[in-house]
Amino acid sequence: MNLAGYIFYIEHFALESYKSVDVEPMKGFRVAAMKNACRVITVNNHPSERLAPSVPDEDIIDRIIQVGHILNIEFVDHLIISPVSYTSSRYIDLMDELEKSPKYVSTYQVVE
Repeated sequence: MNLAGYIFYIEHFALESYKSVDVEPMKGFRVAAMKNACRVITVNNHPSERLAPSVPDEDIIDRIIQVGHILNIEFVDHLIISPVSYTSSRYIDLMDELEKSPKYVSTYQVVE
């Protein structure tokens, strides 16, 4: 996504089984960096129609936020979609809550 909010590339970077999903934030950010994106949005599905983020969802979102900070690529939002609806982690204030989480904060300072 560019500064104007235009989505110019979509990348599939994780596969989900019926029990779990294996997400490596660096895979998604690698593409974003190669495409000179300054913003990223992520999406995952919940076939069960339950839109509330699970604990693993929150953990992944937290990791992605911190990788974005390190790479200076803004992580705008994480959407959860189901067959009937969707929710935004930004809208439900989860992004703001996780921005304050120290769990995956880098132990070194980023120097520009």
